[in-house]
Amino acid sequence: SLSVALSEPQQKYSSNPSPQRDTSKYFLFPKHPQLGEIFAFVEANYHQSISLNEVARSFNYTPSYLTSLVRRLTGQTLYQWIVQRRMFESRRLLLTTNLSVHKIAEKVGYLDTGHFVKHFAQIHKNPPKTWRDNQYQLTVIPVGAGSPTIFA
Repeated sequence: SLSVALSEPQQKYSSNPSPQRDTSKYFLFPKHPQLGEIFAFVEANYHQSISLNEVARSFNYTPSYLTSLVRRLTGQTLYQWIVQRRMFESRRLLLTTNLSVHKIAEKVGYLDTGHFVKHFAQIHKNPPKTWRDNQYQLTVIPVGAGSPTIFA
Protein backbone atom coordinates (compact mmCIF):
# COMPACT_ATOMS: atom_id res chain seq x y z
CA SER A 1 0.00 0.00 0.00
CA LEU A 2 2.64 2.56 1.01
CA SER A 3 5.38 1.01 -1.09
CA VAL A 4 4.12 2.99 -4.08
CA ALA A 5 4.00 6.22 -2.09
CA LEU A 6 7.48 5.65 -0.67
CA SER A 7 9.03 5.28 -4.11
CA GLU A 8 7.54 8.52 -5.41
CA PRO A 9 9.55 11.74 -5.23
CA GLN A 10 9.13 13.82 -2.09
CA GLN A 11 7.76 16.73 -4.12
CA LYS A 12 4.27 15.27 -3.75
CA TYR A 13 4.28 16.58 -0.17
CA SER A 14 3.77 20.19 0.76
CA SER A 15 6.16 21.95 3.08
CA ASN A 16 3.57 24.55 4.05
CA PRO A 17 -0.18 24.37 4.55
CA SER A 18 -2.11 26.01 1.74
CA PRO A 19 -4.60 28.68 2.82
CA GLN A 20 -7.65 26.68 1.71
CA ARG A 21 -6.50 23.59 3.67
CA ASP A 22 -5.32 25.42 6.77
CA THR A 23 -7.70 24.40 9.53
CA SER A 24 -4.99 24.61 12.19
CA LYS A 25 -6.86 27.49 13.84
CA TYR A 26 -9.14 24.76 15.13
CA PHE A 27 -6.64 21.96 15.75
CA LEU A 28 -3.48 23.00 17.50
CA PHE A 29 -0.33 20.94 17.59
CA PRO A 30 1.93 21.51 20.60
CA LYS A 31 4.23 24.48 20.26
CA HIS A 32 7.81 23.32 20.47
CA PRO A 33 10.81 24.79 18.64
CA GLN A 34 12.21 21.38 17.68
CA LEU A 35 8.87 20.16 16.33
CA GLY A 36 7.38 23.20 14.60
CA GLU A 37 8.49 22.23 11.09
CA ILE A 38 7.52 18.61 11.62
CA PHE A 39 4.00 19.52 12.74
CA ALA A 40 3.72 22.04 9.87
CA PHE A 41 4.59 19.18 7.50
CA VAL A 42 1.91 16.99 9.08
CA GLU A 43 -0.64 19.82 8.86
CA ALA A 44 0.14 20.31 5.20
CA ASN A 45 -0.01 16.60 4.36
CA TYR A 46 -2.27 14.73 6.80
CA HIS A 47 -4.97 14.58 4.09
CA GLN A 48 -2.64 12.35 2.08
CA SER A 49 -1.50 8.86 2.97
CA ILE A 50 1.65 9.91 4.83
CA SER A 51 3.59 7.57 7.05
CA LEU A 52 6.10 7.95 9.85
CA ASN A 53 8.82 6.80 7.42
CA GLU A 54 7.95 9.56 4.95
CA VAL A 55 7.92 12.28 7.61
CA ALA A 56 11.21 11.03 9.08
CA ARG A 57 12.84 10.89 5.64
CA SER A 58 11.71 14.45 4.89
CA PHE A 59 13.63 15.68 7.94
CA ASN A 60 16.60 13.30 7.64
CA TYR A 61 15.65 11.42 10.81
CA THR A 62 15.21 7.72 11.34
CA PRO A 63 11.62 6.73 12.16
CA SER A 64 12.68 5.47 15.61
CA TYR A 65 14.50 8.72 16.44
CA LEU A 66 11.54 10.82 15.29
CA THR A 67 9.11 8.70 17.32
CA SER A 68 11.31 9.00 20.42
CA LEU A 69 11.79 12.74 19.95
CA VAL A 70 8.11 13.52 19.53
CA ARG A 71 7.10 11.23 22.40
CA ARG A 72 9.73 12.73 24.71
CA LEU A 73 8.63 16.30 23.94
CA THR A 74 4.84 15.80 23.76
CA GLY A 75 3.99 12.55 25.50
CA GLN A 76 2.56 11.11 22.26
CA THR A 77 4.05 9.60 19.14
CA LEU A 78 3.99 11.33 15.77
CA TYR A 79 1.64 8.63 14.52
CA GLN A 80 -0.79 9.50 17.34
CA TRP A 81 -0.62 13.18 16.34
CA ILE A 82 -1.33 12.31 12.70
CA VAL A 83 -4.34 10.21 13.73
CA GLN A 84 -5.60 12.98 16.05
CA ARG A 85 -5.35 15.52 13.24
CA ARG A 86 -7.20 13.22 10.86
CA MET A 87 -9.91 12.49 13.43
CA PHE A 88 -10.38 16.20 14.12
CA GLU A 89 -10.91 16.90 10.43
CA SER A 90 -13.16 13.88 10.00
CA ARG A 91 -15.40 15.11 12.85
CA ARG A 92 -15.54 18.54 11.24
CA LEU A 93 -16.52 17.01 7.89
CA LEU A 94 -19.10 14.72 9.49
CA LEU A 95 -20.73 17.72 11.17
CA THR A 96 -20.54 20.24 8.34
CA THR A 97 -21.01 18.19 5.17
CA ASN A 98 -23.13 15.38 3.81
CA LEU A 99 -20.09 13.56 2.45
CA SER A 100 -20.12 9.79 2.70
CA VAL A 101 -17.87 8.07 5.22
CA HIS A 102 -15.84 6.73 2.28
CA LYS A 103 -15.27 10.27 0.90
CA ILE A 104 -14.35 11.59 4.34
CA ALA A 105 -11.88 8.75 4.81
CA GLU A 106 -10.23 9.72 1.51
CA LYS A 107 -10.19 13.43 2.39
CA VAL A 108 -8.39 12.81 5.68
CA GLY A 109 -5.72 10.53 4.23
CA TYR A 110 -7.02 6.99 4.64
CA LEU A 111 -6.67 4.70 1.63
CA ASP A 112 -8.86 2.07 3.30
CA THR A 113 -12.31 3.11 4.56
CA GLY A 114 -12.41 0.08 6.88
CA HIS A 115 -9.20 1.21 8.58
CA PHE A 116 -10.66 4.71 8.99
CA VAL A 117 -13.90 3.36 10.49
CA LYS A 118 -11.91 1.15 12.88
CA HIS A 119 -9.74 4.07 14.05
CA PHE A 120 -12.75 6.36 14.39
CA ALA A 121 -14.74 3.80 16.40
CA GLN A 122 -11.79 3.09 18.72
CA ILE A 123 -11.45 6.78 19.54
CA HIS A 124 -15.11 7.85 19.53
CA LYS A 125 -16.79 4.63 20.71
CA ASN A 126 -19.02 4.68 17.60
CA PRO A 127 -18.42 4.32 13.85
CA PRO A 128 -18.51 7.62 11.90
CA LYS A 129 -22.07 7.32 10.58
CA THR A 130 -23.48 6.50 14.02
CA TRP A 131 -21.43 9.32 15.55
CA ARG A 132 -22.80 11.76 12.94
CA ASP A 133 -26.38 10.55 13.46
CA ASN A 134 -26.01 10.90 17.24
CA GLN A 135 -24.84 14.51 16.84
CA TYR A 136 -27.99 15.37 14.90
CA GLN A 137 -30.59 13.48 16.90
CA LEU A 138 -33.62 15.65 17.31
CA THR A 139 -35.30 15.89 20.65
CA VAL A 140 -39.02 16.53 20.55
CA ILE A 141 -40.33 18.35 23.59
CA PRO A 142 -44.08 18.95 23.73
CA VAL A 143 -44.94 22.54 24.58
CA GLY A 144 -48.47 23.04 25.84
CA ALA A 145 -51.31 21.67 23.75
CA GLY A 146 -49.88 22.95 20.46
CA SER A 147 -47.55 21.19 18.12
CA PRO A 148 -44.19 20.00 19.47
CA THR A 149 -41.15 22.22 19.38
CA ILE A 150 -38.10 20.58 17.85
CA PHE A 151 -34.64 21.33 19.20
CA ALA A 152 -31.49 20.25 17.40
